[in-house]
Amino acid sequence: MSDSLFSKRYFYPVAGGIFCLVMACVPTILELAGLGGGGIAQLDMLNKIGIYAALALSLNLILGQTGLFHMGHTAFFAMGAYTTAILNTVYHWPVFATMPIAGVLAAIFAFVLAKPIIHLRGDYLLIVTIGIVEIVRIALTNNLFGLTGFTASPGLPCSGWCSHRPSASSTSSGPSPS
Repeated sequence: MSDSLFSKRYFYPVAGGIFCLVMACVPTILELAGLGGGGIAQLDMLNKIGIYAALALSLNLILGQTGLFHMGHTAFFAMGAYTTAILNTVYHWPVFATMPIAGVLAAIFAFVLAKPIIHLRGDYLLIVTIGIVEIVRIALTNNLFGLTGFTASPGLPCSGWCSHRPSASSTSSGPSPS
């Protein structure tokens, strides 16, 4: 059997590349078609679609292709997202310049964590990776090195899922949001 463009070996990388190109071109296509009047709300929706698609593809790769029931990919995704957010809001780097650094940092973090748990399988792997996700979540929301957490980073936006937490202006700790 020849390796055509749509053989099983090349299907997912080609489909992922096509999806990334289409998602990168969607704002321009919508603007040229006269449908780009949505502004920030439309851009926010496209960002959420891209984020959820990346998460779905990572879960498909881990669970669907390898058969490992591994829930730790959300911790690596969070490390990359927080790296991008901190470099952009605190150090004023352009967003696209932060993305390669965030990817490399998440990959290094994944390598360091995967080294001791590489031989676990089944329920043991699941339990350890859920523990890693919880440790990362708690570390990132509790003012890690003064850069994360909701009281120390007034510049990081908080979407609806964390609206029950106190804002930076209502607490006495952390810098003022001025």
